[in-house]
Amino acid sequence: MKIGIDIHGVLDKNPFFKQMALSMCFHQHGNEVHIITGTSIELALKDLEKLDMLKDFHYTHLYSITDDLISRGIPVEWKDGNNPFFPYKEWDKAKAEYCAKHGIDIHFDDTEKYGEYFTTPFVLIR
Repeated sequence: MKIGIDIHGVLDKNPFFKQMALSMCFHQHGNEVHIITGTSIELALKDLEKLDMLKDFHYTHLYSITDDLISRGIPVEWKDGNNPFFPYKEWDKAKAEYCAKHGIDIHFDDTEKYGEYFTTPFVLIR
């Protein structure tokens, strides 16, 4: 099984997803845990470290919308060094495209508008 989990609004806010045993169970049984986030990989790793989720939290993949869109040459405007602004449609559909491309079985996110682009089962976490 391949599971997608957002950091901001899901991993950082929901105790169910913060339980390290959850990801360890998925990973130890041959499943994949994909951390799928808007922020850069560099900032995502810092956020996971702040949440104390790097040493015992087992994930198999870390995907950044920011890094992906920049690598594809999508136009970006920077409000500051940590806040990129991309065309809304490109940003809003990026997680759905990643999940479809990588065969993610289910994705957990807190941003409802992303759901309209998903063919992968999308679970809205509030």
